[in-house]
Amino acid sequence: SVFLVVAMMVAMVPVFGVAASAEGGEVYTVTDAASITALIADTAKNVSGNTMKLTQDITYEASSTSLWDGLLMNIDGNGHVITLKDGDYNYAVLVALQSGASTTALNVYSVKNLAVVMENDDAVAHNSGQYISLFGNQVNNLDLTVENCYFDVNFKIDGANVNNGTAILIARFTSADKILNFTVKNSFFGMDTVSVNASGVVCGQHAALLGRRWGNTNTAPMVTFNVENCGFNVNYGSSVKSGGAIVGDHRRSSVTTINTTGTNIIYNGVQATNYQEIDTWNGYDVGFTKNVTNVGIDETLTLGAGWTYTTTGKPMPAAVVKNFPSLFNNAVADAVTEFEGYQTSVSYKNGDKDVFDIRLVATVKATDEVLSTYKNVGFKVVANYGATNVSKAKDASLTTIYTSILARDGVNEDKTYTASELLGDGVDGYIFVLPIKNIDATAGVITFEVTTYYTNADNEVVNGATSTFTVDTSAVPSGSVGK
Repeated sequence: SVFLVVAMMVAMVPVFGVAASAEGGEVYTVTDAASITALIADTAKNVSGNTMKLTQDITYEASSTSLWDGLLMNIDGNGHVITLKDGDYNYAVLVALQSGASTTALNVYSVKNLAVVMENDDAVAHNSGQYISLFGNQVNNLDLTVENCYFDVNFKIDGANVNNGTAILIARFTSADKILNFTVKNSFFGMDTVSVNASGVVCGQHAALLGRRWGNTNTAPMVTFNVENCGFNVNYGSSVKSGGAIVGDHRRSSVTTINTTGTNIIYNGVQATNYQEIDTWNGYDVGFTKNVTNVGIDETLTLGAGWTYTTTGKPMPAAVVKNFPSLFNNAVADAVTEFEGYQTSVSYKNGDKDVFDIRLVATVKATDEVLSTYKNVGFKVVANYGATNVSKAKDASLTTIYTSILARDGVNEDKTYTASELLGDGVDGYIFVLPIKNIDATAGVITFEVTTYYTNADNEVVNGATSTFTVDTSAVPSGSVGK
């Protein structure tokens, strides 16, 4: 039977509403790997308190030394991505952070606005020793701030020892009388890790922030984690001895503290630390939404301030998605459904509020015979706006498609768009649309993430590519269809 009803013309009809409601020191920009090496070699500039700021993405081959070996500066990724290729890396992949002189003179580092990812799903950063992380091992008297960052890495270690430790930030902390402070905000930490010794025995402790915690003789907190609006997706299964989302081994409650504020999500079955009894032991899991497994828009999951859905992935801190939109774009070659653009109305009054409407326009490329097997087409839409970030999301399935649509914003001359105009002459297909009504015209800049899809006869949802665009509410009417 034919599931999709073909209509000749549609005007702008509402479907659903979206409610509105440097550091100190010098900053030095770097453009590529060579300029980073040159900056590190400049002892007048490469000093604690100054900042290295990236101006573009960089892809690295595997290296036996840290990629930023000797860097003493803070790091500002400036919204750029470091990509790691498959191969053998130093135990400190990016840089081995330096220990401070004493607990009254902590070394202070910050890493902000940086993404680190693998080249592809099969790429692994391997070390033949007993630990690996991005920022070092056995660092003492350190105060490390990580903010607005995205990490998604694959690690493997297989040295002779059994005291293994892997982490995204710091692999191990071994002191019984030194300090290690972590402050992580508005960031995502993803890590898949494998840990075996030379005999093939799984061993060690592993987590996103700190892998293995040694030493428990001191009664004062030696390691403190301050976690705010962060997501943790740590996977190790049976390939390591034990692990957690935050710290692989916290040793004792008297030497480890985990403070949480805002929304913090653990995406799978791990605990905050490796101890299974932690729900009653010092409340280590308090402040985390645990075991979230949904992908895409799940309106049953209530997100706190500063968080956003993503159309094809896990919910994320909004700062991460805004910093690195390309990491959340679903690229599809020869997609059947394709987002063509948007159209807005002028601003108008709805009661005492200034509002406007937007219409999302997409095409489905298929013959009538193939279309007759589809259950529906649709849009997955996320809108983010406001200083504290308001996130609205909708998965809208549609059963009506069109040969043409009429664009009317109240200012410009009416225009009709046909399927053949958008798809090209001789290409079989139709237009489908999603009007959204009563958007707050004072919301400022709204970032839209849109993924189109269709549902086939087997109830499989087949996504098209993801498109991200912004609408400045002070500049409506506006639009991009046909551009």
